[in-house]
Amino acid sequence: KQSMCVCDIIDILNQPQPTISRHLNQLKTIGILTSERKGTWIWYSIDNDLSDWCNTVITALPEFNPELV
Repeated sequence: KQSMCVCDIIDILNQPQPTISRHLNQLKTIGILTSERKGTWIWYSIDNDLSDWCNTVITALPEFNPELV
């Protein structure tokens, strides 16, 4: 399972850390993402138990990066 550090997500999206963290937490709360704390940062990844239909929607997005799954 590939994960991405919240610090990298902040750089990619060019948004403030509180905004990114709030949205990532919402995605985690509804079961789309999982997270793991490693030192100072939290690493996020797409939940392995995500339903097939949801995986289909995510992978259909033009901005989707398959290396993140």
